[in-house]
Amino acid sequence: MSGTDLAYALVLVSGALHATVNAILKAGSDKLVGRALIDAASAAFVLPALAFVPLPAGAWTWLSASLAIHLVYLYALVRAYEVSDFSAAYPVARGAAPLLTAVVVLGVFHEPARPLERVGIVAIGAGMLAMGLGRHLSRAAPALRSGQSAGPGELGFLWCGARATRSFGGSPRAS
Repeated sequence: MSGTDLAYALVLVSGALHATVNAILKAGSDKLVGRALIDAASAAFVLPALAFVPLPAGAWTWLSASLAIHLVYLYALVRAYEVSDFSAAYPVARGAAPLLTAVVVLGVFHEPARPLERVGIVAIGAGMLAMGLGRHLSRAAPALRSGQSAGPGELGFLWCGARATRSFGGSPRAS
């Protein structure tokens, strides 16, 4: 399996895990405690890997900012699940960030996008509208309000993560 194939496989697995974790979170009675438990379990799984990778010297400011923004995002996501139907909240909360990221990256930072990437951006937007707003418009209003916080939050922590990667010589974009 090539590195590119592995990356695509990991993205698909990550998406499936995100959907599963968010569905479990929505099903729980205390969403904030559920989110805290999920994140603690994730940390326990990932933190041992720090012993095998170099620490990102020069990236700590960006990583700290990313963490703070991520906490705001998680709270907005939990709030969306508390006040709205999951079938409306999830697509709005998870779909808003890629669209906002695309608008900022393409429009503000003038990063290039390949044609297939542009097709993906349009597909995400159309899917978000169809799933989150289509037949659930009345139930989507609270999710939209909370999703408006979750989307910019995710954009913020992704941007900080990209800056952190660049600050220690990495590249957040594959060629």
